[in-house]
Amino acid sequence: MTNEKIGKRPHYAFLVLIACCTFTGVSVALYFSCGGIFYTPVSEYFGVGRGTYAISGTIMSITLGIFAPIMGSLIEKYSLRRLIILCLTAQTICYIAQSMFTSIYFFFITGAVHGIIHSLMMLLAIPVIISRWFETKRGFFTGLASSMSGVGGIILNMIAGPFLDAYGWRATFMLYGILVAVIPLPLAVFVLRDRPSSKGLMPYGHIEEVSNTEAYEAEASSLNASAEFETHRGVPYSTAKKSLAFWMLALVAIFTNTLTCFSSYMPSYATSLGMSITFGAGLASVMGIGILIGKNVTGILIDKSPVLGMTVSTLVPGLGFVLLYIFGTNAPNLMPIGSILYGVSYAATPVLLPLLVMLVFGTRDNSRILGSVSLYGSLVGALVTVVFGYISDIPHGFGFVIIIAICIASSVLSYICGGIALKSGKHLLRE
Repeated sequence: MTNEKIGKRPHYAFLVLIACCTFTGVSVALYFSCGGIFYTPVSEYFGVGRGTYAISGTIMSITLGIFAPIMGSLIEKYSLRRLIILCLTAQTICYIAQSMFTSIYFFFITGAVHGIIHSLMMLLAIPVIISRWFETKRGFFTGLASSMSGVGGIILNMIAGPFLDAYGWRATFMLYGILVAVIPLPLAVFVLRDRPSSKGLMPYGHIEEVSNTEAYEAEASSLNASAEFETHRGVPYSTAKKSLAFWMLALVAIFTNTLTCFSSYMPSYATSLGMSITFGAGLASVMGIGILIGKNVTGILIDKSPVLGMTVSTLVPGLGFVLLYIFGTNAPNLMPIGSILYGVSYAATPVLLPLLVMLVFGTRDNSRILGSVSLYGSLVGALVTVVFGYISDIPHGFGFVIIIAICIASSVLSYICGGIALKSGKHLLRE
């Protein structure tokens, strides 16, 4: 491999990056950014409350949390590419099956399957792939790939909302299955590879790929000063799980998961104010703008200042909730502003948390630590999802006032806990 060869064509890592963008832009976006449109029509069809339908989301979160550390171990033992292909195939089958369900209880089964799927697709796939294929600017590329869930949310909600109004929820679930089958699945099969060595390459940013050695050495010196870019050193898992930093990051996972649980209720919040389901789907759609901006900005800022990146991804969503409440009662047409700011919260789980884990603990046992930290956020998120469902059923909109207050408090607490984790992590010994 020579610099001359590299100069003639882009590094294969960028094709892998494109594949990653479709994983989040379609697979993750359909469930987490576009799933909220089903809450009202499906629950009304089966004659149950939204809280009952939300149990499927609770089961998903519990399963996701349980399988996060398991999936972290599987990634180390088996082909990541094959695991992703298996998950995308299962997701396609789930959506097609959901279009034919005749009982609300069947959604509980697919909720568990979605939890297994997204313990990989939402939590681990992107940070692991980026860490393998890129040696520089990992925060930027992680943020970029993860932000595609925002792009997918914008585009797919604009399609799915009117499609559901016109053809119903069954046809919309079928549409979701087709989208997964024709976009991310083929790229996982034909483009994604486990490691650069599979293509006879070194990771992008490796010293052999840099023509200006002095510039590279200056950059490498800067990157090596940050734990998130270390390749071989880090805090052992056995030590990390006993540290204050670990439990503070677990609380960050808990509070940020609480924030993102609200997204499924965005359309229902709009209808509680007298808006149409289409308007609610529109709010969920523009929320994608915040997801897009938040993930990219968080990734870029964390490369420069972890505290600043954390500020954006935790406190800005709190402001979004304040505006959603104020505009919801006084100026509904301005609610999209609050929705955009709230969308920034989606930078926390796939971008902020993995990068904070690498920053605090290094990369030695990164997958296991991240999986374990995510476990607590997912389990509490499972409880919060169903609790929010029952709270939202409180009449006259009082339920959503309570939910918004909880989310604002979670925004502030996640910032505080993240700051404590960063400070205490400086004293941990890396091996």
